[in-house]
Parts: sequence; C-alpha cells; structure tokens
Amino acid sequence: NAVNIAVFLKLGLADPVTISFFALSVTDMVCLLIAAYNWLCYTLYRVPAGGWPVDMFSLMYLGVWYFQMVYDVSMLITTYTAVQKCCCIALPLHFKSVFTKTRTCIVIAAFIVICMTSYVPLLATQGLQRKTNPATNASTYTIWYASDREEIISANDIIVRIILQNACEIIVVSCLIILTTSLRRHSKFRHSVSIHSLSECSSEGSLPSLGSQETPIGAKTSRISAKELQVIKSVTLVSAIFVTCNFPRVVLSIARTIVPEMDTFRRYHNIHLTSQMIRRVIEVSGASGNFIIYYKFNRRFREIVNRIFKCSD
Repeated sequence: NAVNIAVFLKLGLADPVTISFFALSVTDMVCLLIAAYNWLCYTLYRVPAGGWPVDMFSLMYLGVWYFQMVYDVSMLITTYTAVQKCCCIALPLHFKSVFTKTRTCIVIAAFIVICMTSYVPLLATQGLQRKTNPATNASTYTIWYASDREEIISANDIIVRIILQNACEIIVVSCLIILTTSLRRHSKFRHSVSIHSLSECSSEGSLPSLGSQETPIGAKTSRISAKELQVIKSVTLVSAIFVTCNFPRVVLSIARTIVPEMDTFRRYHNIHLTSQMIRRVIEVSGASGNFIIYYKFNRRFREIVNRIFKCSD
C-alpha cells in the first residue's frame, strides 16, 4: 500500500478512479498498521509473566474499534468506486459529468467525517485506568468501560455492522453483476468487429499498410476503449476482493446479533476471538492484494513500479 500511494502520487490524481484508489490505499495501509499493532499487543499478552505496566489485551481491544472505523471508510470508498464505474458504464451520458474529481474528493472526505463521528460515542465509553494489585502492590493500566457502553455498542451494531455493511455488500455485488455483464458484452462486440474487419479486408484483397502514416478513424476510439476496459477490469476485481473478504464480517455480525453471548468477555469469548482473528487475516489479505490488480491493469502504474524497483516488464 505504501508503494501504491507513492505510485499514484507520481501518476497524478487526474481522474475520480485514481483518486478513489489512492484514498483506498491510504485507508488500507492505516488498517494494516492498526492490525499489526493489535497482533503485537496480543502476542505480548500471551507471553507468560511479561510484567508489562499496561495490560496488553486491553491495549489490543482498544485498537480494535479504530480498525473498524478505518475499515468502514475503506468499505465506503470501495462501494463508491464500484457505483461510480457502474453508472458510467450503464448510463454514460447521464453520469459522465456527475463523478468529477472535486465531487469525489468531497464524497471521500464526507465518508471520513461520518465514520469518525459515528465512532466517537463508542470510543468515549472506553479507556485505560490504573489498578493496584493489593497482593503485590503493583500497578497496572487496564481497560475501563462506561455504564452506557452496551447501549452504544448495540446502536453501533445495528447502524454499522448490520445496515451499513450489508447495504455495501449488496450494492457492490449488484455493481459487480453489471460490470461483469458489460465486460462480456464488450468482449463479444470487439470479437465480432474484429472478424468483420478481417472479412472486409480479405474480400478487398488488401491489408492496411504497416508503414502508413494515416490513422484509421476508429483507432483513437479503440485506444480509449482499451484504456477504459482496463479501468473497468481493475474496479471489478477490487470490488470482487472486497465482496469476498467482507463476507466473513457479514456472517459474524449476523451470528453476533443472533447469539449475543458470542462476544468479548462473555460465554463464547474464545470462539468469538478465534473467529474474529480469522476474519481479520482475511480482511488484511484483501487490503494487501489490490497492488497486484493495479500492477496488472494499469500500464503507467506498472511502468513507474518497474522504474522504482529497476525491473523490466
């Protein structure tokens, strides 16, 4: 993701999709940093007789909600990118001028503000407090919760974990279907045009001269179409990764709603913790995998990466 950010800055944030991918790389990198922090805290927590002045499990749990907050921003950016490209493909005349660079920046900024604001009440219900063990007279900082925390978490679960993420999943899946259908239709059209052109050349008994300086009328359009096709493919694959990696989160959210005891420090604490860690690994893998898509389907992105690492195509 650090490479993604550097390359997109070198490319220039010249269009809405590039801006969205840049913002997605930033939020994904922040998610990965928070995930690394959480895993480090949990590893130190499992060290026997660590003697840490702060309870490492408490530190890990405090970071979980920050990860959720940033992940929600990534989720909204991915959904916006899928909707943007889907609308431009399905109804290009209506939406070509709607998704501008300025509006994309405003929408992404709004996503960040909304997500941060929605998590402020929850983050305000937790913190660290100093506790002294009477037996050893040693002080340790552990987590504390406000009395109204359960009500706030319940509201957050309904708004974010159920309504928002399920809506994003459904919207992106719908966009995926439309984008995939468009790709197939475009592929069939190009194939039929190619066969028709070859048959015309054969009937005329001549082929276009390779050395000719004249450019066919459709050449420029073909090049633009090919570039747009690569953008569609990249958006489609990024959306597909999101749908796949976000699905465990949807399932676990539903399970948590049906079985309230499947939560931290409750009856099914261990099952909850294990399933959440597996889910986190899947999400982190998805956040790290977009680089391959950008490299594969963006020629200029690939050229800059090769230049940075001094490798050839």
